[in-house]
Amino acid sequence: MRHLIVLVLTLLIIIAAPSAQAQANPDIRIGNRARITSPEVSGGRTAGVLERSTSDTVVLSGHPISRTSIARIEVYAGRKSYGLAGAGVGLVVGAGLGAVSCTDYCDSDVGPAVPAILGGLLGALVGGVVGGLFIHSDRWKTTSLESLLIQPAAGPNGSFGMTVGLRF
Repeated sequence: MRHLIVLVLTLLIIIAAPSAQAQANPDIRIGNRARITSPEVSGGRTAGVLERSTSDTVVLSGHPISRTSIARIEVYAGRKSYGLAGAGVGLVVGAGLGAVSCTDYCDSDVGPAVPAILGGLLGALVGGVVGGLFIHSDRWKTTSLESLLIQPAAGPNGSFGMTVGLRF
């Protein structure tokens, strides 16, 4: 009975380990975007679609790059908007403009606080909308070259092929 329990637990660990590892380290497959830093490329860095990989070469958008020359490889991690940063800049600029405009046009009863607060709120609103809707940048996650996976795969009609992935 004890041997049966050990056998069942061992099988469960073997079956569960790859799926747990896949959840902790999602793979990027051929066709996904990557960015490589290498002296072999013009400008020192290039981004493109990961097409294939061999034991000595990585092909990114038709450009073969020697694995030994790759200093860094990054994977595309989505887009980032700047709504919060825009709201912060708008708040400061709006409050400053509101306070400065009050020195020329406000009565002594109002003071610069009310126009500064209103200008800051309006500036934060405008800055947040502009930053959130119109200002974006790509996010990249650095990964190691050792995480570039080359695995056998079955193709259509029983053919054999290789898949490449990045683990991070």
